[in-house]
Amino acid sequence: MKSIWFFPMKTDNEYTTMMRACINEKEFLLSPNNSLIDLIRCDIVHINWFENLSSNRIKKLLVFLCKIVFFIFVKTSKKTLIYTFHNKKPHDNNSRLSLALMKMQERLSDQIIIHSIYSKQFLEKRNQWKAFYVPHPNYVNAYHDNIQYQNIKDNDKQLVFLCFGAVRPYKNLEVVIDSANYLKDRNIKFLICGSCKSKKYRSDLYNRVESGNVKFDFRFISNDEIPSLIGVCDAMILPYDTTSSLNSGAAILSFSFAKTVLSSNIGTVEDLKNTGNVYLYNYSSDPRVHADRLVEQIEKLINDYNKDPNILLNKGKRLQGVVIKYNSTETVSKLLTEVYSQ
Repeated sequence: MKSIWFFPMKTDNEYTTMMRACINEKEFLLSPNNSLIDLIRCDIVHINWFENLSSNRIKKLLVFLCKIVFFIFVKTSKKTLIYTFHNKKPHDNNSRLSLALMKMQERLSDQIIIHSIYSKQFLEKRNQWKAFYVPHPNYVNAYHDNIQYQNIKDNDKQLVFLCFGAVRPYKNLEVVIDSANYLKDRNIKFLICGSCKSKKYRSDLYNRVESGNVKFDFRFISNDEIPSLIGVCDAMILPYDTTSSLNSGAAILSFSFAKTVLSSNIGTVEDLKNTGNVYLYNYSSDPRVHADRLVEQIEKLINDYNKDPNILLNKGKRLQGVVIKYNSTETVSKLLTEVYSQ
């Protein structure tokens, strides 16, 4: 039985836990704690976000060198190297060392897992043959609804748009706030929810607000509160910077709870653009153009809702049906097994 060393063990979200749970234990032995002994004994090395480095200059260089040694060991010991292609480049650390690690992973890997068909085109042409599509697992039944989130609607007809997850610059929340300022006379509200490590960034976001239709909740949201939080919103906004972003677990989370999204053209949503169930627009690095495009989609959603109050519910249910069918644990497990068996 082949053994798998899956990195990392745990992250801030449930992704790695869910992916590890999809590994077929009848056919593969999953390394229990990613120890050095586990690495030496394993047959398959599966890495995620391995390009991430410390922001400290000295630590960055040391970790980079350690990862070079890691690659040398994996390849000389003839282990199968599998790399999951999550992003076009690192979100917060576009150093040459991180970018070099990304290229190294792509070139040295035996197989590359992609979570959206759209992703394949961003691999080097000579490496695209190594790409295998394995869907991001859905979050249906992943969380228990044990903590109720407050209802923030001012009236029954008000629409609430949610931005959820760690609050970081690449998520373009400034554009969301600018859009909210422009749409201040509409019966809508924006909820920006998630932990924010930077006090300065938090202050910058507060100071950008010009109207009363933006609510902040800078907390880490526990798993037990997630179902209720998503339940109070009508759609999720994903205005991500597509120069780095490629896939989105938040989109899969939204679909899992039967909510549509307004999104820049990230791969996860691009794969579904022809279904008519998502609101998609082309990303622009110009904040004004970006805000205009987001506002256009918000107004389209509002018009759709005014014509048919059930349209968002129906879009959400259809999206939930898609991820139940195509992003189930069983489907992911089957496709992972095919990749590991190459």
